[in-house]
Amino acid sequence: MTTINGGAPWTNEPDNATFDAHGFKCEIRRVKHSGHLCGYAGVPNSHPWYGKQYNDRVKPPRDLIERPIDIDKIGAFNLFCASVIGDDIRESCEIVLLVDVHGGLTYSQQGDADLEGLWVFGFDCAHAGDLCPVTADRFGWCGDETYRNFEYVKSETESMARQLAAIAATEVKS
Repeated sequence: MTTINGGAPWTNEPDNATFDAHGFKCEIRRVKHSGHLCGYAGVPNSHPWYGKQYNDRVKPPRDLIERPIDIDKIGAFNLFCASVIGDDIRESCEIVLLVDVHGGLTYSQQGDADLEGLWVFGFDCAHAGDLCPVTADRFGWCGDETYRNFEYVKSETESMARQLAAIAATEVKS
């Protein structure tokens, strides 16, 4: 097990943080029951995806449907579901397929606390292959999982905010 100062990596990092990235308010929260981190970015009501669920269908910008897809970012399950639907992706596709973030988007709803008044999109780090600290603390770390640390989650959250900002800019140009 990788340790920092003799402890597990998650014992020496924040459980929560709020910050701004690419014009959006962002947050990282640790889930108490499992110990994994989640990243969130809140969009204002002027954003074209405000009020939309991550599995809602939208008309995608052309550059997003022509980009290479990273299955680790979108999520195998999301790609499978999209292929089953079989619609023309140029006309509409699920928002989850348009944001490259760890494991794909897994959250969308009205913000609370630090993100109040915003519509929040988020992702989690409790997918297959991700190590959840509570499980590791109880049963050990077998080495096949990867702990997604605070810096990783912050980087992914900043990337998600950058992509959401680009969507807003694309919609303004249209």
